[in-house]
Amino acid sequence: MLDQIQELMDGIRQASDNIAHDLKTPLFRLRQKLEAMNVEAGSSAGHTQVLQDALAEADRLLNLFNALLRIARLESESSKTAMTMLSLSELADDVAELYEPLAEEKQQSLSVETPQPISLFADRDMLFQALANLLDNAVKYTPKGGSIRLSLSSQEHSVIIRVCDNGPGVAVDQREKVFHRFYRTDTSRSTPGNGLGLSLVKAVVRLHDGRVSLLDNDPGLCVELNLPNTPER
Repeated sequence: MLDQIQELMDGIRQASDNIAHDLKTPLFRLRQKLEAMNVEAGSSAGHTQVLQDALAEADRLLNLFNALLRIARLESESSKTAMTMLSLSELADDVAELYEPLAEEKQQSLSVETPQPISLFADRDMLFQALANLLDNAVKYTPKGGSIRLSLSSQEHSVIIRVCDNGPGVAVDQREKVFHRFYRTDTSRSTPGNGLGLSLVKAVVRLHDGRVSLLDNDPGLCVELNLPNTPER
């Protein structure tokens, strides 16, 4: 029975991946046509606003399908050809620099804590995306004037990455659910998003044979990534 349920779930996931792939191209073409119409609309304020709203909605849908396709690619990844030894410290600084302006807009403090230079055998682009998703969530849900911390530490055979904030956190009974595609907690439904950010983070962590955990920050949340640091894996 459990095998049948798993097979059914895999089939549903594959169907959603195929739908995302099939709809991405026509959506992109639709966006191009809307962009052309927007240019030709001239000074008609009413038409321009309608077209801009339609473009924004097309962009939202394209971002949604792109996220689904990235997750599907990660979950089906059989090779790790993009893995290389990289400076995790530099990567963390780069991601934090990207989100500093957004944090400043909300008068939030965003800090990076790296006691020592840390290197990691990883896929740089995928890990960058995962950390970007975590910081994006932290900035979204941390209140004005709050604090966000990205910290790195090294153990004998692994590295620990933590993104901590003092936002509303996630209830214990929902901490597994938030990694499911499209799942959003009650407190997050009023905030823009598609419910795929943590799904992608988990897929990236799996690609690296690691673990992801949600921990209390009293108040707030810490997302912890535990990644093995052995090139042989």
